[in-house]
Amino acid sequence: MNIWLAAAALVSLATALIHIFAGEREIARPLLRASDLASVPKHTQFYCWHIVSIVLLAMAAGYGYGSFEPTAIALNVMLTGLAASFALWNIGLILWKRLSPKHMIQWALFLPISGLGIAGLT
Repeated sequence: MNIWLAAAALVSLATALIHIFAGEREIARPLLRASDLASVPKHTQFYCWHIVSIVLLAMAAGYGYGSFEPTAIALNVMLTGLAASFALWNIGLILWKRLSPKHMIQWALFLPISGLGIAGLT
């Protein structure tokens, strides 16, 4: 078993659970209650919210599989690339829009996944 990829699976699962439960309460529900957004943009954002939930759960499952299957190198590279891309996009958005890193904490969740994934590939 590749302990680094197993850890990436656990951190991905924890990130998914944070997103699904805490994020639903703090982000998704207020979004749905917003009366100043039209229905299509509001529900498109809600749809995208659930796409992220699915991707995070798939990352956890993929890393879990990859931790036991040494030939799943391409899968692990793809998952690590996704995690790194998500972290970099979050950091770029923070810088571009001058947002607070403590309010946009996704980077702090995806950087460890990326690091564990990289460690598991070496």
